[in-house]
Amino acid sequence: MTSEQPKVEGVSEAEAKVAELASKMKSINNIDIEALKRMKMMQIMEMQKKADSMPTLTPEVKWAQNPDAISLSIMITQVARPNVTINGDTLEFACSAIGASGERRNYEFELNFYDHVDRGFMVRPSQNCLQLIVRKDRESCTMWKQLTRGNKPQFLKIDTERWVDPDDVKFRTPEEMEKMRQEQLSERERIIEERYKQVMFAEDVKSKEAEHSRELTKRVYLFLFSFAMFLGFAFVFGKNVFGIVTGGKAFLADSYKSSAQLINALQTFAFLEALHTYFGLTSGKTITSITQCAGRAIICLYLSQYSRAQTSEFVFGLWMAWSLSEIIRYPYYMSAIMRMRMPKLEWLRYTAFILLYPIGCVCEMGVIEAVIGHLINPWTEILEPEPLEGSGEPPVEEGAEIPEAEPVIIEHPGGEKTNFFWFLRVHQCVLPVVVIMLMYSMLKRRSKALAAGKKVDENIAAQRAKNAERMNELQKKFVAKQLEEMKSADEKKDD
Repeated sequence: MTSEQPKVEGVSEAEAKVAELASKMKSINNIDIEALKRMKMMQIMEMQKKADSMPTLTPEVKWAQNPDAISLSIMITQVARPNVTINGDTLEFACSAIGASGERRNYEFELNFYDHVDRGFMVRPSQNCLQLIVRKDRESCTMWKQLTRGNKPQFLKIDTERWVDPDDVKFRTPEEMEKMRQEQLSERERIIEERYKQVMFAEDVKSKEAEHSRELTKRVYLFLFSFAMFLGFAFVFGKNVFGIVTGGKAFLADSYKSSAQLINALQTFAFLEALHTYFGLTSGKTITSITQCAGRAIICLYLSQYSRAQTSEFVFGLWMAWSLSEIIRYPYYMSAIMRMRMPKLEWLRYTAFILLYPIGCVCEMGVIEAVIGHLINPWTEILEPEPLEGSGEPPVEEGAEIPEAEPVIIEHPGGEKTNFFWFLRVHQCVLPVVVIMLMYSMLKRRSKALAAGKKVDENIAAQRAKNAERMNELQKKFVAKQLEEMKSADEKKDD
């Protein structure tokens, strides 16, 4: 048996088939549209995830005005996650959108308005931009000379073709704008947006936890490195101080042997600081760190190769200048890593180099001069003979005299000025220039660091004074309230 479709009066069989086919196509299109919506939402989520992993950009903004309002045309499209905040006279804008590159990125900017504005604003999305209309203060609506206080931001341009009609704008607060947007969403879009927010929130939490873990690992590593270097140089400084106190002037010739191995090891590890600046673990210039570390390493290499220079009195001064400089520097780094404010230590860090750098320069030049003297001055080397063991000779009878072995004397004539001699002379002449450049760089950093530190101290002092004043006011109000309650209680007793 074959099922026949019901016939409708007044409709031909061909028209009925066309209507049936149209109904099927409509259902197929509905399914495809829903699938396309889901696919598009997934693509947007993937694009947004990629945008969150990239640096935030600043969009191009064009502005116009009339006596009542300001128009900001933000040159982005397909805006998502808009966040508009007006605090006082400051506008903060952040969103995810597609800019001129055609790629979804995160955008943000901040404007400090020239005059007072109202909290009310309106958003008008268009085909090629997002128009943000901000209402000026109702009591003092005038034409402004400029949009912002201070210098004009580079991303800001004047839009001479746009004019805001105040009668065509209904200003709303941020809360009202969000409520309107939520009401315009369908139930399915609201569910998808909520799910999207949950996914992005989980991704943000995971990203923040990973960033916090990396930051903690970095801080622990830098603290341990600084603490180890501080202990090493503190040991060198203490050993030299103890040696000069107990041994007097005779210790000067032995100061190299007492600390050479530790100094060489510390200067080798100091090259890690250049890597720290290169990879962004610490601030500063990589070339400056390399220059300072390489200069010290070359001096250590000179001393390790020429034994006569090791007895120079300049070695003791060099050890003391280097170690004292690092004893001050590394605790300052540790306090910065722990985010502790120590103004006196900061001042000492950026002031002690004014004395220690010249002392270190003079001592390094003295060490180079001692190496040059080792090369050109004649000297005699006496090698003491070593006793022979197991030579196979018959043992010496008791009472017989043991022949004494004569020491070996080697005469070094010196006086030869080789290429290395001229290299040392050039190094000796260039060294003061390099030290002056390093001091100039440190002086610039000193002025910036002390000015920033002074500003921080002033802000802390102002905040403390404000808190103290507030506490005094609260205390006065509390005392006045207590007195008023006691007075009213006494009046009630009298009645």
